[in-house]
Amino acid sequence: MTQRDMAGYINVTPVTLRNWRKNKPELYEIVMKGFAFNEMIELNNKISTATPIEELKYYTGYLQEKYYGTDGYDVDYYKLNIAEKGIVKLMFKHDNFENKEHFYVELFNSDNVNLFKEKSLLNKRGITKYIGLDKGKYFIKISTYSASTKVNNKEYSLGYTLTKTDNIELENNDTMKKATSIIDGKYITGHYQTKATGSTRADKDYYSYMAKEGKYNLIFEHEIFENNDSLTIKIFDENMKQAYIFYGKAKNIKEQFELQLKDGKYYIEFQNIYHSSGQEYKFGLLKQ
Repeated sequence: MTQRDMAGYINVTPVTLRNWRKNKPELYEIVMKGFAFNEMIELNNKISTATPIEELKYYTGYLQEKYYGTDGYDVDYYKLNIAEKGIVKLMFKHDNFENKEHFYVELFNSDNVNLFKEKSLLNKRGITKYIGLDKGKYFIKISTYSASTKVNNKEYSLGYTLTKTDNIELENNDTMKKATSIIDGKYITGHYQTKATGSTRADKDYYSYMAKEGKYNLIFEHEIFENNDSLTIKIFDENMKQAYIFYGKAKNIKEQFELQLKDGKYYIEFQNIYHSSGQEYKFGLLKQ
């Protein structure tokens, strides 16, 4: 941090800092020690120095008011070590601050792929996210959008739990190549996410299935979507040719679609058109 950065942080001019150094060395020393301590405790501003967190524990943090040039706002990274695949429940909490500013809460895998990006409005007291993850290392990023935002210096708390289970969607399954395999006759639980990029930021979930020729029922269950949200369900054959398309209804909690499949590999694509993030769904592909 430069002298100019330090001066901006404590709302004085660089000239004032230089004068303190010359004429008030004790005050200058106190200020410098304060900056040194702040840097010592605030080291989790990149993935390589992320703070490790454990399941069933809450961690408290703050976004600091930093003035590091044009890229001058703080971020906090936390590292999760997921020992077994399952559904992670991520809880991010803060007080109601009575304004419309917000935190950003993001999750990345070990390849630095963004799995979701959510706003936590200050007047909403936080968010709770569910996501299916395979075992491995993951990183949570807490940030805002401006060095001058009212989010800065506001306390937040962060924690997570893991429910170990096999029959789940595993993020990042947003392409056919990364499709989650379906176990014959088993129901799968998935969750829609809000992505950091894309024209709509809507999530796509892909699943793969080895079919035997015959008739199938695709049973789809979901929560009632907010804001009249709807979704599309597409079935592709192994040549990536679309075989079926269905439209899920916002108000229908359980729906059933009939399929006629041949021997071979198929892909099922679920897309939430209006990205109702965090909503859970279940489906099964059952042979008649």
